[in-house]
Amino acid sequence: MPAQERFPVAITFDVEMAAKNWPYWDSDWTGRKHLIADEVKLYVDKINDLADEYDAHVHYFVMGAALQQPDIRYLRDAAAAGHAIGNHTYSHVSVIAKTPENLSPSYTRGDLQVGNRSPRQVVEDEISLTHRLIQEELDVEPVGFRTPGGFRSGTIANELELLDFLKSLGYRFCSAAYDGVLPEGADATTAAPEVFARCIRDLQPFRYPNGLWEIPLMGLTDCIAFRVFKLMLNEWLDAVAIGLRTAIEDDLVFSICCHPAILAVVDPHLHTMRLIFQTAAATGRAWFCHYGELCEWLDERA
Repeated sequence: MPAQERFPVAITFDVEMAAKNWPYWDSDWTGRKHLIADEVKLYVDKINDLADEYDAHVHYFVMGAALQQPDIRYLRDAAAAGHAIGNHTYSHVSVIAKTPENLSPSYTRGDLQVGNRSPRQVVEDEISLTHRLIQEELDVEPVGFRTPGGFRSGTIANELELLDFLKSLGYRFCSAAYDGVLPEGADATTAAPEVFARCIRDLQPFRYPNGLWEIPLMGLTDCIAFRVFKLMLNEWLDAVAIGLRTAIEDDLVFSICCHPAILAVVDPHLHTMRLIFQTAAATGRAWFCHYGELCEWLDERA
């Protein structure tokens, strides 16, 4: 099949949670997102096994602090299996922070020290450290960067120093844009499928002026769906199905951002991934790719 006729499908996971926070959305939230629970690690293994059935590569975005924990076997196995490992900062820091207080709980709590550094320098140091840790601990090159948290499309476009810094590291994309917001007064269950479809249509990849690709957090993230919209699993799956149908019918890229720490609780049998794989494969032109591969495809079409 000619590359231009492919239907690109990119499944991505932010590997993060917090200590004593099982299930993910309980009230005990310490902000120590790098302390990954054993159940989450096992879920990553299950993701990899299912992806292998479809000869697919998924994309994990990892925190540097998680790579300094005693057990990172699950991430080493993912990297060895060919799944992409992206940079998600060291401590889940806010990349748009202008004051030390707004960086991350790790700094306000005193786990990490700002010292004499500016917030911008802290952000760059966190990204650089995580870059090195991926190389050293997983023996792979980092594949791109995802910001902790999503932002309206114009927000990161104004962070010119950040975009240039990411490009200087050799990254080809930043994944930051997000707009999965419930319309005022809308019922979440009813509105979720249309919000998902809108965010597939409106949040397609685009280029920043410095040449870096933005690959947005399309559709709804599972975090918003389950913690904010408070969807049930069947409602979430209905929304994902609508998003897939929108991408297929409109000849768009389909991508989704999920969290193993969330899906391990609400979707232990991987119905979300099975739905995506089966629906896309039925088109006869599905291409299950990670963002690095997607950037090459986008370059060919540009």
